Amino acid sequence: MEFSLDCYFRQKWLDKRLEFSGPSKFLSLNINMLDKIWKPDTYFHTGKGSHLHTITRPNKFLRISQNGGVLYSM
Repeated sequence: MEFSLDCYFRQKWLDKRLEFSGPSKFLSLNINMLDKIWKPDTYFHTGKGSHLHTITRPNKFLRISQNGGVLYSM
């Protein structure tokens, strides 16, 4: 059986090295910061093939909370 899927892919993880304090509960960062932080190497075990949708600007989102929680969406 085969099927195709279009989706938003979101990941959350905790990285204590990114903890901070201040008046903001979250930091929404520029996606260029993605190259500077650790990210899980995620793959789909049963995937036959995949590709990222190419558009004029990357459709990614990065937010860090005070406790070091990271939310990454693409």
